[in-house]
Amino acid sequence: MQPIKAETWNSIEKFYEKTVSVLGMYIPILEIVKHINNDPSLSKRIFAFTSHQDLIISNCSPLLRDKDALHITFELKTKKYKFAYFASPYQAPEFVRTYDSEQIIGKFDNFIKMVSW
Repeated sequence: MQPIKAETWNSIEKFYEKTVSVLGMYIPILEIVKHINNDPSLSKRIFAFTSHQDLIISNCSPLLRDKDALHITFELKTKKYKFAYFASPYQAPEFVRTYDSEQIIGKFDNFIKMVSW
């Protein structure tokens, strides 16, 4: 799988804000992006790109979709976030969890600590 160039946190935030304005509905994943973008230390340590409804985050740049990568998806039907962490290429995710919106920032911060990013 080819490495993917990371996007800046500012461009990711603008992407989600534009999506919100075009769709006329709020995209909750924007909360995570703003949380990262407003933390100078965190925004320099982790990298990301967007892929349709997924925000894919890693501690490496360029990124690989399936190595040291956290995929965050907001499920519109259930109004829950899904975290899927891929530690090694060509393997199933090592970590898959679903969280309520109210828990998301705390769970994200806990995940970052857990993987030492």
